[in-house]
Amino acid sequence: MANSIVANLGSWTVDRSYAVAAYTGFSHWASAVGDEATSKWFANEASTVSGWIIRAQNPGAWHDYYDYLDGGGKGVYNNGNVDQTGFSPYEFNARPAGEAYAAGVAQWWDRGAVFGGDYLTVQSGAYVGGVHQSVPSDADKAYPGDSFPLADAEWKIARADGNLNDQYSQAWRHYNFALSAVGSSTGAGCWVNNTTADPSGFEGGFIDWVSIAGNRPEVWQRFIDTSGYMLVATEELVFSNEVDWSC
Repeated sequence: MANSIVANLGSWTVDRSYAVAAYTGFSHWASAVGDEATSKWFANEASTVSGWIIRAQNPGAWHDYYDYLDGGGKGVYNNGNVDQTGFSPYEFNARPAGEAYAAGVAQWWDRGAVFGGDYLTVQSGAYVGGVHQSVPSDADKAYPGDSFPLADAEWKIARADGNLNDQYSQAWRHYNFALSAVGSSTGAGCWVNNTTADPSGFEGGFIDWVSIAGNRPEVWQRFIDTSGYMLVATEELVFSNEVDWSC
């Protein structure tokens, strides 16, 4: 996969982020078995792809990463929507969390609005801190599965830049929204924890989304990746241990 990313100019930003993590992980593996030459080669590949990700940075007022580059190297938002690709380079350790652009990404995702004034994060009310998966297409829904990853990315950025703009608090807003059990009066109310269950009696997982109007899909519509994101965010915010996706 990583080699395919290298060969394809139009690769998606999130795939390039995965490739950096993969190459870095292989570099660590090679070093662990004593093959420093191979370790250096993988590290150089990771550095190269990480540098290419810079091309996807939006140079305008929107501090964000485009979804992908077209054949001419121009940034594109998929189907005209801004989505979580915009912070994925920091989520997956593909760009340095302490670089200047990172602080702008964190602030923009928390306080920025796009297109017709749709915010990327719910600004007030019961679902404050909830992250929209895609704007404008999903501007009426907030997702635990996007809120945990943004908490992850912002925690890393805060740790690297000295907590500019109170980024730790912003990360906790996303985390607290997402880690809200079914029946809660605040937060997503999407966590099917060990004291709640779906109609079939199954426990665990997160309902996919909650709408601003308070509607949710069926309780059984749960996705294991959200639980994985929760574990990552918890390790960082609660236990102060960074999760490096390349290790």
